[in-house]
Amino acid sequence: MKSLQVNFDFAKRFIAEQMLNEIFSYINTNPEVNLPRLLHTVRRFVPEDKHRRQITRVLETYENVPGIHAYLNRLFTLHDNVKRRLIFNWFVNAQFIGVPRHRQIR
Repeated sequence: MKSLQVNFDFAKRFIAEQMLNEIFSYINTNPEVNLPRLLHTVRRFVPEDKHRRQITRVLETYENVPGIHAYLNRLFTLHDNVKRRLIFNWFVNAQFIGVPRHRQIR
């Protein structure tokens, strides 16, 4: 049973990494336009209201606070490997893997 769980975690990471690669390609074409579009789209599909509210807050902050807007756009000027690792660690390890494990421990 343990090996099945390990393989399942590997599959989740692989799929998440492939999705993030596609998202990066999309955002990198024009971050100022595509990042808000992506956040609007993601907000529609998240299953929990708590996460929907968090995305809404990020989107509103991005659109209304010039410093945050500039900071997030500067992240897209980093080397591609740095951007991918940063986002991958946050999205995949913390959100897709970490949150379910945290719930399981509770």
